[in-house]
Amino acid sequence: MIPFLSSAQSSTDTANSALLDTLLKKIPFESRLQRAPKDIEMQFAQNPLGLPAEKNEKMIALFAEGFVIDSLMYDVKKVFEERYQNPYSDEFQQWLSRPSTQKVHEAEEATNTLQGARRRVVRMYELEQEPPSEEREEVILSLMNSTSTVDNAIQSQTILFRSIVSAFSILSDQRTFSDSQIDGIVSNYRMEIENQIQDDLKQQYLIMYFDLDSEALREYTSFYESDAGSWLDSTATEAVTTAYQNATDRFIEAIENIQ
Repeated sequence: MIPFLSSAQSSTDTANSALLDTLLKKIPFESRLQRAPKDIEMQFAQNPLGLPAEKNEKMIALFAEGFVIDSLMYDVKKVFEERYQNPYSDEFQQWLSRPSTQKVHEAEEATNTLQGARRRVVRMYELEQEPPSEEREEVILSLMNSTSTVDNAIQSQTILFRSIVSAFSILSDQRTFSDSQIDGIVSNYRMEIENQIQDDLKQQYLIMYFDLDSEALREYTSFYESDAGSWLDSTATEAVTTAYQNATDRFIEAIENIQ
């Protein structure tokens, strides 16, 4: 019996691993993970903190190295493996095979291409000329509220912003911050983005899913209202937070090593 059980367990583990690989591949995690770091890079490449140009360039380069996508995805996968719940395997497979799921993920992936960037400009103009209906806005808000989209964005941006402030404190010859001062700066930043991030995300979603019909978005949203969807949302949130925090640790360690 023992060899049989061992073989059965091995087969189950292999199936679970394959499903997780499929889940992480079909959900556009790479696109999601790269979005916030790219925004930070673009913002601080302009050197708003007033570091010497050479130091600012080095800081941005080390930031990019710390947040390299392969390392982020490694951490995401590790969290999923630790938290995986086998009873949801059928639900995940059914959800991934739905046309509505595929359409939503394809639309999200498309926004990160060069063509997608051009399309965003056109969609922004079209939304300005013809604002979305109240019903459409409700569909988008329902999708956002069924997941931890807003909280996740706030947490992610706060982690990344803290890393930059900490790096600046290490690199600056003019000013350094204590831990309590960094906490205060980051707290003020968090309060600032909390006041605007839902509207910003709603606009992003209206643009991202511009060509998708509301019924597809409703069907996609309904999954996240299930137990399997709730597990996926909470696990994805933890995975992204963990990946960003580990990336921050790598980044700050690299900054400290050049001093």
